[in-house]
Amino acid sequence: MGFRADDFEAGLLYRVMKEDARTRRAATIAGHLGKADPEIQQRQVQHFAKADPEYGKRVASALRISQTTEL
Repeated sequence: MGFRADDFEAGLLYRVMKEDARTRRAATIAGHLGKADPEIQQRQVQHFAKADPEYGKRVASALRISQTTEL
């Protein structure tokens, strides 16, 4: 299954958000993913990073995990 350009509209939304909203969004996502299997957490972080690299880093940081680059 390939990715389409419009699969990552989340990155567009992230880039227009104010800094405090970005912080809250990453914290909310991490809160929901926090109990998920580490493999799922990593896969989701990679998706966020494809949408916007900073987005992926911020969610990984909120989850307190390292970010891998392969999806």
